[in-house]
Amino acid sequence: AEDTYFGDDRIALFHDEFRDDDWWNASLMVEGDLGFATLVSSTTFLDREITYEWENMVYEQWKDSYWGTYYPLYNSAYTYGWVFNDQTQDRFSQEIRLTSQSDSRFQWMIGGFYEKIDDQWYFGAKNPDLTLADQPGEIMYYANYWAYYYNYYGYDVQYPLPQSDIGYSDSLDRTFEQLAFFGEISYDLTEAWSVTAGARWFEFTEEMQQTYNFPAGLPVWGSFDTGGTVFSDSSTDDWAFKLSTQYDITDDVMVYALFSQGFRPGGQNSFRAVNTGLIPASYGPDFMDNYELGTKTLLFDGSLKLNVTLFHMEWNDRQFAQVGSGDLPWWLRGTVNAGQTTTDGVEVSFLWQVTENLQFEGNLTYLDAQADSTFEFLNGDVLQPGDPLPNAPDWGWWVAADYTFPWQPFDGQLWGRVDYAYGDEWWDSTNGAIERDPNDLIPDWSNVNLQLGLSLPNQWTITAFVNNLTDEERVTTRLYGTESDLFGVPYYKNWEYQVRPRHYGLSVRKAFR
Repeated sequence: AEDTYFGDDRIALFHDEFRDDDWWNASLMVEGDLGFATLVSSTTFLDREITYEWENMVYEQWKDSYWGTYYPLYNSAYTYGWVFNDQTQDRFSQEIRLTSQSDSRFQWMIGGFYEKIDDQWYFGAKNPDLTLADQPGEIMYYANYWAYYYNYYGYDVQYPLPQSDIGYSDSLDRTFEQLAFFGEISYDLTEAWSVTAGARWFEFTEEMQQTYNFPAGLPVWGSFDTGGTVFSDSSTDDWAFKLSTQYDITDDVMVYALFSQGFRPGGQNSFRAVNTGLIPASYGPDFMDNYELGTKTLLFDGSLKLNVTLFHMEWNDRQFAQVGSGDLPWWLRGTVNAGQTTTDGVEVSFLWQVTENLQFEGNLTYLDAQADSTFEFLNGDVLQPGDPLPNAPDWGWWVAADYTFPWQPFDGQLWGRVDYAYGDEWWDSTNGAIERDPNDLIPDWSNVNLQLGLSLPNQWTITAFVNNLTDEERVTTRLYGTESDLFGVPYYKNWEYQVRPRHYGLSVRKAFR
């Protein structure tokens, strides 16, 4: 990251930031031949733990200056602080599919899917000077005043509060479950023409327990009767459908048409944000109707594989992030269903085996993504029909070349690969922006990678690589804030996060099959 005021690759921090992400993943697939059908079982497990600490200096100072004068719970005497997070996730999924196998024109597939996700996190802001005993009139003094008041009137609030350097905390325990049953049938009308229909029924349930303290031990407003803990649950179920047809013009040219539906589950927003009346308690699933026309071809005696797809996607009740700005607090954010959007596009991909040793491949995508309805966001942005959508660059493409030749000393193969990728400029919604704010425009980018490798007959592969060969400074995200304006300073306003600069490496892999 860099602060654009300080210049390239420079940043000023008052805390040593870090992020650790430890996880392990296991999967098991079992396949059985039942004669009339094939049975496949797929089981996966994921265990993940994330911890991080981030700079929070500017917000701490702004909070003290803006609010601390007349609201002492925000007054930490202009000392510094940082944000922390300890998060774990356990995920289990199980899918079972039964697929027919016969010479009949009629084929079928049925299956079921179950997933359970357990999320836990402890997020908050620390200020080491909150524990100082010589600060009457500051946060802990007034926090104990309110703790005594609510304890006296019978609320579930501890008094006196425990000594702590945690000025704000958010503890969450959430369980998310998904159950689905699906099926598909297909029929060959002729030797060249077939049709397919499918359906999926799904149900999502979510149970959430969340506890807010400000500071540690003192519940936030609106939750004193439960000690700061809020319980909520939600459930939704629906159907998604698929219909397609395929026609083989020749053995090497196929055309198809497809209608399919996709969805994202709904969920619940933070109680603290909901309690303001500006954020809904929950949001529903959003659905996408996808229409495709495409062709898959083999040309020049099969040496060139060329696929072209035209698509039209209609999003209904599309989910967008609500983010407060200006005088609204940073934590006033959530997800809302903000109307309809449309995305039209084309995708072209190819794989060309030029010679026995030389191969080219590539992909090109064009998108035209825009809004179909009007919606006003908390930060003042208004989404109007025809407005381009964030996070959707118009153009993107990549090409790659591979050259392989035998290496006799080890009866292996030496190979080299170079790839080039390009992405068009796009509007980033990280800051919650929908309107065209220059701060949210991510510039176009390009990237070159190079690999040299040796593949051996005993399934060992040794690869040397250089990523970002030209050392491009590619911006991926921009974060900006206005807190430092209160102090009349130009820094801590625009931060840019970039891809990793040019780096080298060597990998050694062994396959067992």
